[in-house]
Amino acid sequence: MNGGRVRGARVAVSVALILLVVGLQVARAALAEPRRYVTIYGAQSDPIVLRLVPELVALGCVVRTDALPAADPTMFAQGDVIVRVTNTDVTFWLLDPQSGRAHVEETVVIDDRSPEGIRLTSVRVSEIVRARLLRVAPTAAASRATVNAAPRAAAAVSVPPQAHLSAGLGVLVLLAPGGTKPASDLSLSPEWHLSRRLQLRALLAAPLTAPNVVGTGGQAAISTWLGGAAIDWQASSNDDMWRGTLGAGAAAVLSQARGTASPSYASSTTDAVAAMPFVEMGGSQGLGTPRVRLGARGMLGVAIPEIVVKFAGQTVATWGAPVVGAVSVTLDVDAW
Repeated sequence: MNGGRVRGARVAVSVALILLVVGLQVARAALAEPRRYVTIYGAQSDPIVLRLVPELVALGCVVRTDALPAADPTMFAQGDVIVRVTNTDVTFWLLDPQSGRAHVEETVVIDDRSPEGIRLTSVRVSEIVRARLLRVAPTAAASRATVNAAPRAAAAVSVPPQAHLSAGLGVLVLLAPGGTKPASDLSLSPEWHLSRRLQLRALLAAPLTAPNVVGTGGQAAISTWLGGAAIDWQASSNDDMWRGTLGAGAAAVLSQARGTASPSYASSTTDAVAAMPFVEMGGSQGLGTPRVRLGARGMLGVAIPEIVVKFAGQTVATWGAPVVGAVSVTLDVDAW
């Protein structure tokens, strides 16, 4: 029993170190300047679009380009600013973060489509976006730096519209001191994105393996089922390819022990139920696109009450106290 607890303590320390590393990554992203999302509707080959994209990227914006919609572009509101570029003008709307509605509209008329006119128009629009969106006054130094910047053939940072629903499927490894071996579950985690920073995550896990606990009188295969939810705070890189999460939640635990008795003992199957509050940290990396990601997550929790496995009235293993650790690897897909 003491050896099991020592191994369990080592596992808990290892999981804590993993969570610490992920937490540092999340904190670093949190301390970075907030990202601003700009959607530009216009022809991909339009010279104003080609100049405007790097101007806005240089201001720290995440830029997405799309073809001109047939309807009002504010009907497809995504991000912080919508910019529409036509042959005659550049119009942009500033979106309310709460309602998602456009509440500011301004138009810059394109009087001159010469190279110099295109440059001046893109500078003027980017400075207006900077003043409106970043809530700072355009500075002479910034204007000169922008005006004197050479045209760049930079491409837009392609960021899909914010996902509302996603799901992760993977393997969850449960680690607990007290004499039980690591167990693996198949995990499914639907996620509802309440905003760019907050998401509600459900957790469903069904056993893939049932490790054995051996003691005097026989052995028992332990299967563990989980069902719960968590609220996570999310940070991400400028191109949305890397995401980190930090959150807390609670799960219901169903532990089933199927006993195989030695001669002179009777076999039995017993279920135990517990609640498990937990904290979690995770990260994911886009696989060529932000909509498909490879993720990893760590959890630390405690079972209330502690689950106890007994043979012939004697305790042979415990699960859930002082801590339960879990590590998962998932494939995450934005569904909608």
